[in-house]
Amino acid sequence: MWAPDDELTFDNLKKAQKRYEDHIVEMIPDGARRVLDVGCGTGVLSARLHRAGYAVEGLSPSRAQETSFKEKSDAPFHLARFQDFDGDEPFDCLIMSESAQYIPLDEVFPKAAACLVDGGRLIVCDFFSLPNATGIQAKSGHDLDAFRRAAESHGFRLIAEHDVTEQAAPTMELATEFARRAEIGIDLGTERFRERRPLTFRLATWLLRKPIQKLERQRPLIDPAAFRENKRYVSFAFELDRK
Repeated sequence: MWAPDDELTFDNLKKAQKRYEDHIVEMIPDGARRVLDVGCGTGVLSARLHRAGYAVEGLSPSRAQETSFKEKSDAPFHLARFQDFDGDEPFDCLIMSESAQYIPLDEVFPKAAACLVDGGRLIVCDFFSLPNATGIQAKSGHDLDAFRRAAESHGFRLIAEHDVTEQAAPTMELATEFARRAEIGIDLGTERFRERRPLTFRLATWLLRKPIQKLERQRPLIDPAAFRENKRYVSFAFELDRK
């Protein structure tokens, strides 16, 4: 979550990430103790919550993330998909930071309800597709309107909703600039190789053609203009109402 006057630097990226974490923590309700960090990544947020005194538990299907998580905290970790998770007791709060998009929409809210106490809080921060999204941008993230409808239909009452698209988009601007500089460096570094060993260079290019084509297809994913046109980055706070 970038500030309007932030320059696009990696130091400011760290500050933007800290604001993002602060935003999530601020949505945790007073009195909440047991927290499940769904799709906990490398465990940075879980470690922060653990230090703050929350009984936090991490969840991810990635063994690499399990290793990183355990290096940062001695909080419990569950190696599982959210859909397959079976906890011992319900949680006061679930956090889904860029993980809801990987869970089928028809499974997100039923499973969340099964994991929460009555009146529990579900916090979701993620990017969502707009109805008019096209191309590769339309293939990632849940449809925003469908997500809202699914929440309501499963008894999740909306407490807060924040559109932070403009605060998140500079990350893609930084990624685009980094990719551009990397391409320049690769072009300069391979120019002499192309001149001295043209046949070897063409063979290597042919062997790597599929990864190169995949990168080209995915380039629009870090295009900030395409992101703004097709996506919204939104944070939600829901409260479970079983009535």
